[in-house]
Amino acid sequence: MMLSGWGLINPILAVFISDQIVGGGVELAGVAATVYFVVKSVAQIPVARWNDMRRGEWDDYWVMIAGSLLITLSAFLYIWVRYPWQIYVVQTIGGLGGGVVIPFVAGDIHASCG
Repeated sequence: MMLSGWGLINPILAVFISDQIVGGGVELAGVAATVYFVVKSVAQIPVARWNDMRRGEWDDYWVMIAGSLLITLSAFLYIWVRYPWQIYVVQTIGGLGGGVVIPFVAGDIHASCG
């Protein structure tokens, strides 16, 4: 649900960037989205490998909690963002959270389907 909610927020984020950020515009919104997806994609590969090497569910639970907290933290950090570099930092934090959560969510979905 949280990841679906972020999909609805992204168009609003582009308006926020163009209105509230010094020098913000469509280009900054596009680069910010790219930063998020690159960081998420790079982070989820080692996290997924680590998840595959460990047995049990308890560590999965705590890693998912940590990733969800990073995603939530990134949402609250937008309150203080005023410059483009701050957008990149917040998107990096959100990307790390997404990269940590996605392998576990995708693994749970795959396990319940098969």
